Amino acid sequence: MRSSQTPAQDQAEADIRARFHSLVKSPLRASLLRLLHEHPDQTFALNTLKQRVGHMQRDVENCMLELETFGLAQRRSSTPPQYAANSPSVPIAQKLLNDFLVQWGHTLAKKINHPPFNASGS
Repeated sequence: MRSSQTPAQDQAEADIRARFHSLVKSPLRASLLRLLHEHPDQTFALNTLKQRVGHMQRDVENCMLELETFGLAQRRSSTPPQYAANSPSVPIAQKLLNDFLVQWGHTLAKKINHPPFNASGS
């Protein structure tokens, strides 16, 4: 709790944290979120997302709706549905997203045992 926040603001922040953690607890939503934010300048058709994550279309649609409702994804067109990464407007939600993506990147680097990038080539 920051001293400049009211109890209502603290509760709102706690609610956002709980909703975010609930969203990314789902492996499918977490995969979709990572996929979108790995390619922030691209849009993806629903069918492409379905193929990339290997799930049924209805499951992907439901998850995308939840990510869109939270502000983590944006629907760019309706026929056919196209989705893109979105940065939430609420600072705490942006921090949670950034932390999630950093943690995922760190976990992935450890999982594939990838050495750190060395720009000098040595």
